[in-house]
Amino acid sequence: MFWIYTIWVIQLVGMQKLTSFSQTYYELEKIRDRYKYLFQVVMLGMCFLFAIVMFQLTEGLWFQFVGAFTVLPIGFVGFAPRFEVGNMLERDVHFTAAYTSAGFSLIWVTLLAIYVNWHIALTIPAASVVAFLLYKLTGVHTKVWWAEMACFWWTQATMAMLFKV
Repeated sequence: MFWIYTIWVIQLVGMQKLTSFSQTYYELEKIRDRYKYLFQVVMLGMCFLFAIVMFQLTEGLWFQFVGAFTVLPIGFVGFAPRFEVGNMLERDVHFTAAYTSAGFSLIWVTLLAIYVNWHIALTIPAASVVAFLLYKLTGVHTKVWWAEMACFWWTQATMAMLFKV
């Protein structure tokens, strides 16, 4: 769902306009007002689907709750999408949730690497290097976009690796 949405938005509006993943809300709104809700649907859908996977993958581990701090903030980003023109509360909720999710995704992957399989830790530098290379090679120099992509990539790559373990 996340990747289909991301590719669709990039094809529709172009990467040059996307300073962050959340910017897709505003860019879709410019095309057709009702499209903006797709951002919220994707964020809430990811929150729900990631929660199911994360809780299942960490079942019986003492740090299972860390997954909640990774995925629940994604839902808050979906509920508070207007970080540019929204009221200050909505803006603060949006940014606090985004930073919380990113930070806890690092903690979640690191704890899994320590307690389950050390190879999982490789998803962090691998996703970061890919994001950095794409940042340099595409000419799309929006650091926030590529940092967000790295977070999504290492989280999803970790989930994929754990299904193989």
